[in-house]
Amino acid sequence: MRFLLSIFLLSFTFCFAIGQTHELVSDFSPGVSGSFSDFSISAVVHNNKIITTMETEDTGDELGVVENGELALLIDFVPGPDDSSPALLTKYNDKVYFVAVGPDGTGKFLETDGTESGTMEIPLPGSSSFRPNGLIVADSGLMYLSYNGSILSFDGTSITEVGAGFLGIFSAQNNANYCLYKDEIAFIVEEDDRVKLKTIENGEIIELASTDFELEFFSDYYGLSRVDGGLLFSTDDANDDSINATFFYNEADGTLSKLTINNAEAVSRRLYDLSGSSALAWIGGEGYYMLNGTDNGESLVHEQGNTSLVQGEPIHFQHRFGNTAMYSYGGIWEDDFLVFYDGNSNTPTVLQEVDPFPSNIISYNNFAIFTFGTSNGFDPEMFWVNMEDGSYSSLYQTNLSSLDTRSVFLLGVVDDFLYFNSNLDAEVGRELYRLDLTQTNIISSTQNIGKDIDITQYQNGIVINSESLQECEIIAYTMQGQRVYSDRSFTNAFIDLSFLSGACTIEVKVDKGSKSFVFISR
Repeated sequence: MRFLLSIFLLSFTFCFAIGQTHELVSDFSPGVSGSFSDFSISAVVHNNKIITTMETEDTGDELGVVENGELALLIDFVPGPDDSSPALLTKYNDKVYFVAVGPDGTGKFLETDGTESGTMEIPLPGSSSFRPNGLIVADSGLMYLSYNGSILSFDGTSITEVGAGFLGIFSAQNNANYCLYKDEIAFIVEEDDRVKLKTIENGEIIELASTDFELEFFSDYYGLSRVDGGLLFSTDDANDDSINATFFYNEADGTLSKLTINNAEAVSRRLYDLSGSSALAWIGGEGYYMLNGTDNGESLVHEQGNTSLVQGEPIHFQHRFGNTAMYSYGGIWEDDFLVFYDGNSNTPTVLQEVDPFPSNIISYNNFAIFTFGTSNGFDPEMFWVNMEDGSYSSLYQTNLSSLDTRSVFLLGVVDDFLYFNSNLDAEVGRELYRLDLTQTNIISSTQNIGKDIDITQYQNGIVINSESLQECEIIAYTMQGQRVYSDRSFTNAFIDLSFLSGACTIEVKVDKGSKSFVFISR
């Protein structure tokens, strides 16, 4: 069972399970103030850089960049100490897009190539004090977002207003009201006191279905997710049990019905879209399930008896190669675990008992990297999980207790260094650190493949460049992780991928490991 650790003010020394040491990249903001927010942090690896949000007393909450092992301010979009509050960093068409608040106090949509001169605003129709929301790249190659009460599409050049609607994450359940669907997106909204399910076809919003009951003041709707043959979402009302249910939209006949889970109608208070064939759900008092849209067709991922989650706390998981690695929260009286679910054999495996308070999860080659124990006096520890086979190991552990919330936040891997920000040293504040992965057991599994091959897109295909001719396997996944194509070929040759549509992740495997590349059909 867990117990809270006493917090001691220790010298800032990391102890790693295999002996490597951390490195403070720079004390960018000298003193105790730090260079990152404790809460509004976002980061994405792009062209050997890490684009990240950062916050200093002089600039406020703005956009920064980690390049060549150094942290720098990328742009002070709202000059001076006021915040532009950048968020939703999203890779699209070889650039990074994000939302912010401009100097005039209105929401803005921007793009960056990782340089100040290459960071620019994209004009939006209308004006609102709220930032745009819901950035998502569809398989058609279009990006969708919502702003000022409208859903917009973006093709990399121009914005088109599609129609009225909102795309976003609802903090009470940390679930989205939208997801990818077919080549575009679907979303749920409240209209005429009912939940209406809509999609986009040929640039227009089309209604698919509507609930036959009316929503009350305390009613919620959330968690839109794709499954085989349709869509799932949940409705919830603390004052009306008849509304508490998980709904399945059957695209074959256009019907909307309550889904039976474990022989009962149950509301999934966390519901997440995965690869399109199933959805990850949490049901209070029972545990975590994979739902496929059929009555009693669920698969138990991990049984947990806790009846509540912290408000706004998501399920911490990663889904790749048809497999899912996730953090299972046991509540106050039960233990917490790192769990791996093999989507091919439908077999869950408990990998490790872990401390509570997980941080974010990042990807590195075939691996998902988790951090646990990042608050309430626990000693943070990182683990890696091989998303192909479920093998795992402890990557790094400190001997210093968490002094504040989110004591470690992972940013990304560049040139075999894992970058993260941390506030464990109260005298330094939250600053940027890195861990040399060549000194860990994770790098031995990948063999530094990033320096052995390079993948570039040429028209509707790719060229895999390497110093020597190598046999390779090419695998294509949708942006949601569903495998759609695989074949074998050789490096230093053109690979025709014209049959793929929209955006895909291309994984290239050689003897030394694998490397991924985002392919956009043209």
